[in-house]
Amino acid sequence: MRRDFVLPEEDTKLLDDSQLQWEAISEGAEKWLIIRSIHIPPAFVVSPTSVAIQIPNGYPATGLDMAYFNPAIRRIDGGVIPCTNAAKHIEGLNWQRWSRHYTAANPWKNGEYNILTHYLLCLSWLDKEARRGIAA
Repeated sequence: MRRDFVLPEEDTKLLDDSQLQWEAISEGAEKWLIIRSIHIPPAFVVSPTSVAIQIPNGYPATGLDMAYFNPAIRRIDGGVIPCTNAAKHIEGLNWQRWSRHYTAANPWKNGEYNILTHYLLCLSWLDKEARRGIAA
């Protein structure tokens, strides 16, 4: 597993303790945390997939945002997943962007939120979309 840059010690410990397969990859000026081989709900065509989370300069004071999946996630029923039509080129591959953001009503909380809480939030987006697909 690649470790092109060093994450904060707390994040490294949380990721290692969770036994996730993760990498810290630098591509030019961008830094990415990539978590490999995550299993997603059966409402989607592809599993497992990997998720990439961009680590901005100034993290953890600067919050995380969005997530990128490869292979791209599609619903089994063919329904459209909102705000996933853009892609980002990472590791020579196109990663599907899930445009989801912290808001003024639900802001990034420095000192409380971290890489693992953001990853868990990404998983909750998948669960929410899976439930929406089942309800449709």
